[in-house]
Amino acid sequence: MSGLAMSIDLQRRAGRLIDEFSFGPLGWLVTFDGSEVEGTVDVSSWTERGYHDKGVVKLVVPCQWAISSYPADFRPPSTFARLNP
Repeated sequence: MSGLAMSIDLQRRAGRLIDEFSFGPLGWLVTFDGSEVEGTVDVSSWTERGYHDKGVVKLVVPCQWAISSYPADFRPPSTFARLNP
């Protein structure tokens, strides 16, 4: 799956562009303004490593629901079903 969407924070009065692509069981979110997305892990520092670099990295991977087709929409099935009967 892949998608590009605009996310708007009404309280902050700010928006951002988010790109999502996934191939189960992992998915990636890309923000174009450098902002973090709640419920995700920032792995942008991986680009600083060389292709043949070896090392140990401890990473806690969050497990999120992926029911909606919108990027970064991690609502659980019960909430999704209630809003979309």
